[in-house]
Amino acid sequence: IDATYQRDGRTELVDWKTGRSPAAGDPAASTQLELYGLAAMAHWGTPAAQLRTTYAYLRPDAPLEIVSEDWTEGRAEQAKTTLRRVIQGLDDRRFDPHPGPWCARCDFNVVCPAAR
Repeated sequence: IDATYQRDGRTELVDWKTGRSPAAGDPAASTQLELYGLAAMAHWGTPAAQLRTTYAYLRPDAPLEIVSEDWTEGRAEQAKTTLRRVIQGLDDRRFDPHPGPWCARCDFNVVCPAAR
């Protein structure tokens, strides 16, 4: 977590990024903030309804882009479900590629057979 703020009655967890925001539909785009949000709930006792997660994208050729999400209990449950599925896949040693439009943004698309 790069920064934590208390504002608008919420605990805001911010992760600063350099470069462009992820492509639409990127399945991993929210994983980092989901982990942060669930950690804040588990370790700080922050209720989901008082949580906000934010990516702040810094680029030299464009203005700051802020992408925030105010959490709800439903959003917290969705994050738990998603992360359980990912962890189960790791336990099962499933590392299947999931190519999509986001692959064009990856530095490894030259060597990744899934991106071709």
